[in-house]
Amino acid sequence: MSIAVTLPAPFISGVFPGSEAKGAQTIAQVENLLLPGETIDFATGGDGGGALFTNKRLIIVNDAGLFSKRSVVSFIKAAAITAVSIDAASLLEVKLAGDGFGGAHLFFDAEQDPSRISNWCAAAMAA
Repeated sequence: MSIAVTLPAPFISGVFPGSEAKGAQTIAQVENLLLPGETIDFATGGDGGGALFTNKRLIIVNDAGLFSKRSVVSFIKAAAITAVSIDAASLLEVKLAGDGFGGAHLFFDAEQDPSRISNWCAAAMAA
């Protein structure tokens, strides 16, 4: 007899996905992971990783390791996001909560336009 256990995705904490100025590097890194019919809304990139905002998901790239030689890629279904907190006081801090994932805590560069992320999150929660 075998037992399968499904756990929710872990809490994604302390990711620094940069800003749209370096979004092209994130697109190049993960565009082959897009689903059929999935389109890119915008992307961010930075020294700590990046984020790809699509019409279906948020794809988070967290560069890991001492010299950032490997990347951990996490996926959050846009429709699963049920709560968002955005603080643009210094760094652009975004906290996400929802169904099927433990949450996400992201720090974007100060030059990232908070309204782009806010509008994407609002559309995701309305879906």
